Amino acid sequence: MGEQSEDRRGWCGQAKVTDRQRGEVIDWRGKFGFLRPDGGDKHTFVSGYEMRRAGITDPEPGDRVTWLLMEAPDGRVRATDVQQEDVIE
Repeated sequence: MGEQSEDRRGWCGQAKVTDRQRGEVIDWRGKFGFLRPDGGDKHTFVSGYEMRRAGITDPEPGDRVTWLLMEAPDGRVRATDVQQEDVIE
């Protein structure tokens, strides 16, 4: 089951705890970027705020990360709880 989650801007959605994705940064544009899960071709939006929370200040394409998916009431999906893959136990 998911848990209710809200970021500092009040963007509220359902974080699907069981849906931790593993993949890589595919594009970074300074304040936001996109992640691609392993074995997938659909990308996920990620904000600079979420990356900084993970201690990732200057991500590059190919950097390995994990994340949870958060869905807004209007159906938009984005990454939250981003973590560098090498620090996952």
